This record gives sequence, C-alpha cells and structure tokens, in this order.
Amino acid sequence: MTNKLVGIAIFVIIGLSGAVTGLYIAAHAEVPRETIYIVRIVIYALVVRWLHYDTKNNLGGMRDHFILALLWPFVLPYHLWKTRRFRGVVVIFAALFVGFASCMLVEEVLIALLHKA
Repeated sequence: MTNKLVGIAIFVIIGLSGAVTGLYIAAHAEVPRETIYIVRIVIYALVVRWLHYDTKNNLGGMRDHFILALLWPFVLPYHLWKTRRFRGVVVIFAALFVGFASCMLVEEVLIALLHKA
C-alpha cells in the first residue's frame, strides 16, 4: 500500500467505527469490548504503517514501535505539525470530524426510522 492509500484506509476505518458506534447507540446497547479493541488495533497498525511510509528514516526495531504504541497520541500530531504545518492540524480535525459525524449521522437516521415505524 502507498502512503495515500493507508491514509484513506485510516479515514475509512474511523468512519466505519463511528457508524458502528452509532448503530449501538441507536439500539441503546453497549458497544462490545471486542469491537473497540479490534478497531484500536487496526487504527494503530495503519497509523504505524502510515508513519513508516511517511518518514524518511523508517522506524527501526521493536523498541521504536513500542515507544510509538505508548506515545502515538503525542507523536502523530507532532509529526503532522513538523511535516505539514497547518495542513497537518486540518488532517487531525478532519479525522475527528469523520468519526463523530458518522456516529451521529447513523444514530440520528436510525432513531428517526425507528420512531416512524
């Protein structure tokens, strides 16, 4: 996969995760822990792959991946700011928007459909 495809996959997974969460919220059910863990692992793996493609000095051994696993909420925004400045900040907010918007959209549509029936 190329860097651009991995980035698109991250946004798709975030959107699908939000949509699934919206389904559970509309059904007044709790999202299963397994689903949450799977989504976290997939997003983490895609973020590591994306950073691997994006950095000129590719991530080295397991030690670097472990550090990234612990600190990725800090490393990713820093990396995006250093490499893309304002566009990097826009990417972070776009990802958050996709996740929340898909969750809210699916939830509202399902609630509206259930109340009609």
